[in-house]
Amino acid sequence: MKKITLLSVILLTLTAAAALAQGGIDLVWNDHLGYGNGGVVTEWACWSDFGQVGGPPAPPTTDYNSPCDADGEFVGMMCSFKLNADMPDFFGITAILDGSIEATTLPLWWEMWNAGSCRPNGLTADADFTALRAYKKGCLDPYSGLAYGMVIAYQSPTFPVPPVVKSSLAGPNTFRTKVAWVLVGPVSLLASNEYYATGLALTFENTLSGCPGCSTPGRITLNEILVDGIEPPSQRLTNALHNQTIGWHGGEAAGPTPAQNSTWGQVKSLYR
Repeated sequence: MKKITLLSVILLTLTAAAALAQGGIDLVWNDHLGYGNGGVVTEWACWSDFGQVGGPPAPPTTDYNSPCDADGEFVGMMCSFKLNADMPDFFGITAILDGSIEATTLPLWWEMWNAGSCRPNGLTADADFTALRAYKKGCLDPYSGLAYGMVIAYQSPTFPVPPVVKSSLAGPNTFRTKVAWVLVGPVSLLASNEYYATGLALTFENTLSGCPGCSTPGRITLNEILVDGIEPPSQRLTNALHNQTIGWHGGEAAGPTPAQNSTWGQVKSLYR
């Protein structure tokens, strides 16, 4: 009897562990999409949207090779997530992406977003997915157009962005991007669905006028998405569902080191 009871406990434990291991994150280029005036992305797609009927063809692009010959070009990146367990009162996310460029120091082209950088308008974030085409069945929209947030930090050796938060910056050729979105009121999310987290639009501002390095190979990794709920608590997702690293011009640079967890207090302090 004791052996049967012990076996039952082991099976239940393994079942519970398997149920908790289903979550994860995805990162994919959105180079096939349309862009409106001012570089606003008019369509977004997560990894699981590719291959849907009428949608972008599968497999998705994991390397982006721009000719780097125009200042007015844009390319998108889409981050998405799947929970480890249902979250009845989801209210926001924080996404952390780390990049490494195959150069001795970070090229000026990758010094962006911060005031005083070479390309201060080179990066924007988006969480408005209300105009997505009907074929998009791979991921669901958790925000319904009601999210508030932005890129909250772009950290590089030149712009560490105080207050200093522990990061994975491993050398002078790396950078970290942090994006946060919060809802005005909580909503319920299911672990059986994959959800859009944030879109990122990378512009080509000043590519032809004083910011060299666009064509230097590199890679970007979605290190984590911290999904915040009230009860149950937050879920820190770090493993890939399909893909969490994308290349730039065939980059094979050494990957970033693991991200350090950030609290909402640290996130909010960046607004001050």
